[in-house]
Amino acid sequence: MIKTRAQQAISDYVGFKREDDAWLVPQPDVSQSPPISNPVNILLDDVEKELLALLLQRPDDERRATKVEYALSTATRDLSRALGTENCEELDSLEFYPTLGAKLDFHDELIKFSYERQIVVDPGNVPYYLESLQGIAEGRKSEDLQTLVAIEASSGKVSAGDVRKAYKLLDLDFGSPYLDDDLIIGSFQSRATDAPRQEPELRRALQIIGQDRSSQKMQSIASRSGFSAFIMWLFEAQSLPVI
Repeated sequence: MIKTRAQQAISDYVGFKREDDAWLVPQPDVSQSPPISNPVNILLDDVEKELLALLLQRPDDERRATKVEYALSTATRDLSRALGTENCEELDSLEFYPTLGAKLDFHDELIKFSYERQIVVDPGNVPYYLESLQGIAEGRKSEDLQTLVAIEASSGKVSAGDVRKAYKLLDLDFGSPYLDDDLIIGSFQSRATDAPRQEPELRRALQIIGQDRSSQKMQSIASRSGFSAFIMWLFEAQSLPVI
């Protein structure tokens, strides 16, 4: 129900029409396929993307309450196709520079400095900074940066790409707001039971996800093995004391 002037202004902007005591919804051309050209379709698409982008900035508990699953996708591929630069490897890494607060003409030492400062001031997003460092290193084919990536990986750090692969290996949706520790652990236990030869790989995936979510519970399960891990998880899930 529209009650305030602000709500009415937004409703008018996106195309709602008032008729007596009712509001008629906008009428987009649903038969049109991308790329869209209908003005109403373009407006509603822009509004939807803006609202979902704002939604992603809210805390996890608020996003779960909306029951809306959405993940922003990069426009790099579309832009490269439009500019005819699809086969330019260094341009493929352009999206990683802003993440580190760096520019394309930065020397490798400045890239290293940018990365090191980011992980100090924002340790919660290390996987994204490491992924950006890796992307820049590959785009430049820089041995110095690739060496730094290898050193960081050997110290236990994981990139955002590693996290996404871990979710995929456990057959989980990386962008889902509904995942909790027990659901992820349950998926791990199920897949490890069905494919015991893959257990080490699955256990590593659980370790990576647990590290990314700062979940001691998942990391603890990942460090155990076989039946003992399942029993520990079962007791923890039931909130019962382990004898």
